[in-house]
Amino acid sequence: MSWLLHNKEWFFSGIGVFLLAMCFAFLKRLSSGRSANHPDIAVHTQYVRIQGRGMQESFDDALGVFIANTGDSPIHIRRALFRNRISRFFVFRKMSLLPVYPRAFKDAGLNAYELKFGDQWYDPQTDINARGRVMTFLTLARRVADEECNVGKHGEVVLQYSSAGSAGTHRVLV
Repeated sequence: MSWLLHNKEWFFSGIGVFLLAMCFAFLKRLSSGRSANHPDIAVHTQYVRIQGRGMQESFDDALGVFIANTGDSPIHIRRALFRNRISRFFVFRKMSLLPVYPRAFKDAGLNAYELKFGDQWYDPQTDINARGRVMTFLTLARRVADEECNVGKHGEVVLQYSSAGSAGTHRVLV
């Protein structure tokens, strides 16, 4: 405590507050209790040409998100999200360069884009049978080269799942 009393001017200066915030963010990240990724879920992304024409949408390009179950038990995906911000230096976030379609559905509370499943892409949930795979997509404003996908610089696919009586969150940088 005596150190703090002698160095309070430095400690409460901008540098001290910044260093304290960095330490706090680092400790919070370590203790956040993020569950480990599910070992049987594999995620791959690539550019796909999907046309959407309707009253509220008109797009031709998308980032296809392919989710595979490599295990022997089924997996239920409760929700799939795409966060287009990448963490930098623990507290700062960098915006992705991925050209996301301006009218893509975004959950403002989670600051992430919803990925949908099903026949008309309306269902937020899906089941993946053992050794099966499903596909969803994020609409894009323009075409993206395949070399730009899966580089870990565009964002994060977040899958909330349940399998064999346990639930968790699977995260993959793409």
